[in-house]
Amino acid sequence: MDDKSLYAAILGVKEPWAVEKVELRLVDGEVHVWVALPKDTVWGCPECQAAASTGDKQPVPHLGIDETAFARRHQYVSVVTDLDRSRVL
Repeated sequence: MDDKSLYAAILGVKEPWAVEKVELRLVDGEVHVWVALPKDTVWGCPECQAAASTGDKQPVPHLGIDETAFARRHQYVSVVTDLDRSRVL
């Protein structure tokens, strides 16, 4: 298994998302993982199915991921945040 496949499995990255690059910084004790969408990806509004933007496409250097139980019924939700800009993605 290559680095991209390994980190895709660890992080639960699924299509249309893909791990684009993995960089190990052993001296710093860090792993940098780049996750991206294909350039032609078009999202649809879940309510009206209208085409929606995929965002500003600026890099997010510090990403926060939190998973929690929703209403304590064992339905889980993952929240992904841009830690530098204090916003939910």
